[in-house]
Amino acid sequence: MSEERSSSTGWAIAGFVVGSLFGAALALLLTPETGSEMREKMKDAASKVKDLALEKAKELLEEAKQKMSEGEIKESPEEEAGV
Repeated sequence: MSEERSSSTGWAIAGFVVGSLFGAALALLLTPETGSEMREKMKDAASKVKDLALEKAKELLEEAKQKMSEGEIKESPEEEAGV
């Protein structure tokens, strides 16, 4: 079940990133602002997305470390197979 959760989390993150990129592209096409104003807004938005992604990655890393220390996750596929 933990594999399903981490897989769905990965898909959620991927969906968020793709949706963000799509939204940014759509904003570029539909905006009445000047190019320099839009570039500044896009720069700010990209920075926020990066910060969110880094924050989520840190959370997932901490969760994985915790599960490894509790023995819920094996360190390698060989350990999982008992090799």
